[in-house]
Amino acid sequence: MKRILTIITMSAATLWSAAAAAPDAIEVPCIDRPATAVTAMSARHIMSASEALEAAPAAPAKAPAAKAPEGEWADKGSVTWHEGILSVFSDIPEGLSWSVPVQESVSAPGYYRMQPYASESCPVAQTIGRTNAAWFYFNATDPAKVYLEDPEGWYFTLSQIVPENGWEDAGARYGTFRDNVMDFPAQSFAIYLSVQEGQEPQWNAVNLKGQFMIVFPGGEVKDHSIAVDSDICGAGSTAQLRLSALGKDVRGVKVGVFEGYYDAVSPEMITAVVAQGASVDAAAGKAVNLRLRGRGMRTALAVTTDAEGLGREAAVAYMIATEDDAAQWRAVGRGSMTDGIMSCYYGYEIPVETFDVDIEENIERPGYYRIANPYARHTVFGPFHGLLGHDDCHYLYVDATDPDKVDIEASAIGYGSPEIGQIYIWSEAGYLTDTGYGWLADLYSYGTLADGVITFPEDAFVMGCNLDNNGQAQFGGGTTFRLVLPDGAGVDAPVVGEDGEAQYYNLQGLPVAEPSSGLYIRRQGGKATKVLVK
Repeated sequence: MKRILTIITMSAATLWSAAAAAPDAIEVPCIDRPATAVTAMSARHIMSASEALEAAPAAPAKAPAAKAPEGEWADKGSVTWHEGILSVFSDIPEGLSWSVPVQESVSAPGYYRMQPYASESCPVAQTIGRTNAAWFYFNATDPAKVYLEDPEGWYFTLSQIVPENGWEDAGARYGTFRDNVMDFPAQSFAIYLSVQEGQEPQWNAVNLKGQFMIVFPGGEVKDHSIAVDSDICGAGSTAQLRLSALGKDVRGVKVGVFEGYYDAVSPEMITAVVAQGASVDAAAGKAVNLRLRGRGMRTALAVTTDAEGLGREAAVAYMIATEDDAAQWRAVGRGSMTDGIMSCYYGYEIPVETFDVDIEENIERPGYYRIANPYARHTVFGPFHGLLGHDDCHYLYVDATDPDKVDIEASAIGYGSPEIGQIYIWSEAGYLTDTGYGWLADLYSYGTLADGVITFPEDAFVMGCNLDNNGQAQFGGGTTFRLVLPDGAGVDAPVVGEDGEAQYYNLQGLPVAEPSSGLYIRRQGGKATKVLVK
């Protein structure tokens, strides 16, 4: 948990100095995420390698793979194996490499084999607690279409995603063999495994960052790495992205924005950014303002390109788009908010506090609220609101159109400091729904609205800040959250006055001209109520 002590002693002048002059904004395309054939492992669900090994299922049925040639193999010295396959597991660090003896087929030059995990000096074997003598056969007879045959008897069921291994409809993800280096793109391999308790086994992408490569004698590892830092809050519909580090072999950088939140980058996403993204100057320290359209979570992806214009490595930053139309909202009065989210985040050095908040309701979607500057009246956080150069109004968006399934959208709250940067808050239900796991939200993490009061279960919030993995979501925050709506607000508020024609909406807030049987929201006379139409 974070500490607040250094923050509350800082002067406002120090905080203001953290804001830097921003360059003009550039229009970056919002790219539709391409479909992917395998599931990318989420860092949230990855178990340890030893746990996964014990739970590994039998190999699934798949089309037969091509086989290496039989006959004599000639020793060719040693290569350097750069691990990228098993570094998805929590206990296997990135950047591991070690020497491995290699052999080449005499009858089919360009076919290589090796036993990378057979030696007791292999750092992965040491971590898992056992060596493995499986042979890895690489077909590099076509240097532009290098692939690994499915290994037999390895720790897990592993397969490179190429037609030769039975992946007919997944799109080929070949490696290359250039300048004595076998290089494989991001997510070009998959492991058949359950990555969380109760999940059925499935193909999960590995080599997530494209770090797996094999360097032969005379080869040199190319450095196409990239690191970024960024704003969270798209104040004024722009958020700044900064190229904090670039590898020496980077020749270009492309940037694209995807609507929603993605914690793993697929090769299809990299390809889409290279094809459709905006080019930015490939220089460390370069800053660019990205114009964000609409509202909600955005995933910005910066991709490096090599001398041939191919996409290499990618860096992710998370941002909140803040465009909104003030004409769509009406003030419903002052309520109160009890906050245990930030208290939890700061290790309870800050007590849970209740404070007044100004609440607005969407005119066309009764039960959909926004809270203006939610922490402005908090005794600790209030003085720091907007002090990172984002002094416009910030809103917390609360969707209570279905009182039994209340969630909070990803919302920049306007609070920040040089220690942690800008913060956003998201209900876990909102996160799970937006990332395709709505069925999990149904189990435990929605809030509820009853008698004008919104409450959430414990540990039902997600947070992020731009100085912690560029805004990557952090889970299990918040023991207390309570929002008391003012009188007359909410879909369960009484109808006062019958002036005007009644308008009906479904529980998603969409207008319905002629409601049939079912549950609806009726708005009349400036008030709304839930009604059952028979």
